[in-house]
Amino acid sequence: MILFIFLSLYLFPSNVERSLAIVENPAGIGLHQGIEMSYLYRNNSFLFTLNRAGYGIGFRGDTIDYYTGSTLFNYLDRFSFGVGYLSKYNTTLVGTVLRPISGLSIGAVLRFPPVNAELSGCIGLSVRPIGERLTLSGKGDLSYGKIIRFNSKNIMADIEPIDGINIGAGYDFDNRKWVGKLTLSLGHLRALITDNCDRNRDFAITASLVPYASFFKSFPHSVIVKIEGDYPETPTRIGLLGRSKCFVDLLSLLKEISNRTYIKKVLILLNRNTLGIAQAEEVRGLIKNLSLKKEVIAYSNSLTLKNLYIGSACNKIVIPPSGEVYFPGISITKQYFKGALDKLGIKPQFVRIGKYKSAVESFLRGDMSEADKEQLTAYLNDIVDVVVGDISKSRNIDMQKLKSCVDSIGYFTASEAVKYHLVDTLMYLEQLKKTEKISENARAFRGKVVPRGFIFGVKPKIAILVAEGTIVQGKSQKSPIPIPFFGEKSLGAESFINTINELKKDRRIKGVVLRVNSPGGDALASDLMWQSLRELMEKKPVVVSMSNVAASGGYLISSYGGKIFADKTSLTGSIGIFGGKFVTRDLYKKLGITHSTVKWGRHADVLSGNRPFDEFEIKRMERIIGAGYGQFLDRVSEGRKLNKSYVDSVGRGRIWSGLSAKSVRLADENGGLEDAIEEIKRESGIKGSVMLDVYPMPRGIFENFLNIDSDYRFPLLELLDSPYSYYSPLKVDIR
Repeated sequence: MILFIFLSLYLFPSNVERSLAIVENPAGIGLHQGIEMSYLYRNNSFLFTLNRAGYGIGFRGDTIDYYTGSTLFNYLDRFSFGVGYLSKYNTTLVGTVLRPISGLSIGAVLRFPPVNAELSGCIGLSVRPIGERLTLSGKGDLSYGKIIRFNSKNIMADIEPIDGINIGAGYDFDNRKWVGKLTLSLGHLRALITDNCDRNRDFAITASLVPYASFFKSFPHSVIVKIEGDYPETPTRIGLLGRSKCFVDLLSLLKEISNRTYIKKVLILLNRNTLGIAQAEEVRGLIKNLSLKKEVIAYSNSLTLKNLYIGSACNKIVIPPSGEVYFPGISITKQYFKGALDKLGIKPQFVRIGKYKSAVESFLRGDMSEADKEQLTAYLNDIVDVVVGDISKSRNIDMQKLKSCVDSIGYFTASEAVKYHLVDTLMYLEQLKKTEKISENARAFRGKVVPRGFIFGVKPKIAILVAEGTIVQGKSQKSPIPIPFFGEKSLGAESFINTINELKKDRRIKGVVLRVNSPGGDALASDLMWQSLRELMEKKPVVVSMSNVAASGGYLISSYGGKIFADKTSLTGSIGIFGGKFVTRDLYKKLGITHSTVKWGRHADVLSGNRPFDEFEIKRMERIIGAGYGQFLDRVSEGRKLNKSYVDSVGRGRIWSGLSAKSVRLADENGGLEDAIEEIKRESGIKGSVMLDVYPMPRGIFENFLNIDSDYRFPLLELLDSPYSYYSPLKVDIR
């Protein structure tokens, strides 16, 4: 028989997986797939499998013989289909694995030899009657000549009494011998040894990037967590197989460390990062809970206000003797372009509803209006109460004394920072590691191992649907360069609705967390997204989590979700609308450019920049804008179950902090993404752990390489084409 060369390892087509499946059943390559290499002693063969690709290749070290295999289809590890090829025998393998329930696996392989040779195959059956540690397997050969013949080959019972040690005993019907098997795992290295009564031994050594359960456990007493760089809400693709970190990854890491009882000490390295204020608030909350269970130390070369805010949740803060603490206060600065537009000959013509709808004031005024100053001051006061209040409480500093230090000192030397109790100790990082006995390479063991169970995809699945960027019609895009006022990301209604349609069809997804980080944008696009979320809620429960900003159109799409969670420092509200255009006629005149128009319809060129609105058009625009505002109020009233007149009283373009939004019933709870996940689990009736998937998925390698689509348009141009907008571009960065 063709595969006798591998029989000494006593593999079964029903439970062989990853690299060893190349020579037994190619359908098993993609089960619990990963990067792995195995060496087979008896045959001097090397086998390789690739991560997520379901593809494997092998060769014999002393010949030109090779093996290939690929899992072409895998559905949740319940049904898998694959093909392979053995060059020495010029034989094609076609295999399948069926796992209808968690304790049963059936595997079958057909071998297609050269012409005129006998067709053959094998069938395997594995059952786990009392859990995942006891496996009973059997295998028989099929041959297809004039008649179909079936021959029992071998049976085996495997038991794993402790992690990483698997003992097996079975019977080889062909040789009429009892067989013994031993598997030892050290995590990333695993050895499989077999023997029969004739002392006919064989073994295989496997090296895996993702570890197997190990009998040798060496868990770190201390870990280092670096908070640095970018933390977008959605990851981006890196290379062929990788992806960037995202905000959920940081939350998951901190939660994992909290659950690992063997970790006693955590060193948080606070470096430059792009966490927004609401993201920083949630991270700080997780670190605060962590500090109640373990010793948590924060270290930074120089502490900004944001990192001081995060670090104040730790049990101890350390900076070097040459370090500094920047605590000058918090400011919000807005740019005004009216003077520049006047000089250029550009006249903005806008209609807005809501005295607080200040987005267009940057073009209409030369300074901040009293209404805008009122709402920004209220928002700023809430931020101060949260950020400075938390620092004051954690560092045990009187609130008024801490506020007075902002004006009297602001920038603290290392010694002053210790004097005023902003930090505890002055020490260089290497000294701190040595003093606290923290290993240079200390890191948290994330608990990810090759699964023991037949079926990996049995955990209920929660989708985190991220709505991030300026809302526009069409597809979501990312600008190759950041654009002031409009940002670098656009949230396309078409892309968003397509993602929602995927979620509605996916039966594995039990609930959705809508994660909003958007200042709004195009009014029509916002309404289309609102309607798609309404349809999603008819099929699955939805909970909303507001990130740094969920304002205007960003609030509209949040309003029809279920429970709304907003961090205290989230910027939200801004229920208002504006619309209009820029008249560029005088600019063109200065440049010596003139226009002539032929039109059918008196108002055919109403949105042209070549002329201003006439009196009739202004009245029509006011009516359209009024209808748009009324629709905004209707949507929020329906979603939040509030009286329309009440929504108007807290609307009119006014922004709110998440803290105040709760008090005016625009949000239900103050909390972050983790709180929203726990709520959607409760509403979905899920107990225990879940699978979390962030949508939309990272872009493909070619899209990522090209960065922008052929029809890319900057968010600025998209919004200028919009007749009216739900937009609030205010962004608050606390550095």
